[in-house]
Amino acid sequence: MGDIRAHGRVLLARHGQTRWNVEGRRLGREDIPLDEVGRVQALHLRDALADQRIDVIYASPLARARETSAPLARSRGLGVRLDDDLLEFDFGTLSGSSRAEVKLPLRRRHLTMPVPGGESLRDAWRRGEHFVQRLAAELGTDATVLIVGHRRINRMLVGILHGHDLEQTAAADHYRPDPGSLVAFDVAVIDRSLRLAHAAG
Repeated sequence: MGDIRAHGRVLLARHGQTRWNVEGRRLGREDIPLDEVGRVQALHLRDALADQRIDVIYASPLARARETSAPLARSRGLGVRLDDDLLEFDFGTLSGSSRAEVKLPLRRRHLTMPVPGGESLRDAWRRGEHFVQRLAAELGTDATVLIVGHRRINRMLVGILHGHDLEQTAAADHYRPDPGSLVAFDVAVIDRSLRLAHAAG
């Protein structure tokens, strides 16, 4: 074990529901707001964390993530740090398509090859790594950080915290968070890297 500089907790939330989620459409960089259910889910997130200390809130700049983080941020008097590294995977010209219309084997072909007009999984992975590296540098002892992101970028963050590589993360298909869902991780800064201590549930 290397030098442990700090311990903390990461709360990783997916944004609430949008109309496109209900319709089964691929939702990447389009700025689609929460629907009525999603707004209720944002309130539920606030209430679920009512007794949880939170020091910093990060969110994707997209409206659905901002709107999900807003009720909790207001209740704590905290600002939300909008971070481009937390943007959802860029589906390019395939954004808005349904899974029934276009089959997209992201786990294989697009590890390094961008989707038309969009990015590759490697691009999204690098954004996740960059965010985690910066978070490790900023994390204070016993700090609790809430991150409100998206299904695919959150999946990258989970893989990185577990110490997995991109190929392992892309092959693992067990992390499929529903809109508005939350998972907690106890983490440690070890040799300047942020790593999972254990899943907190």
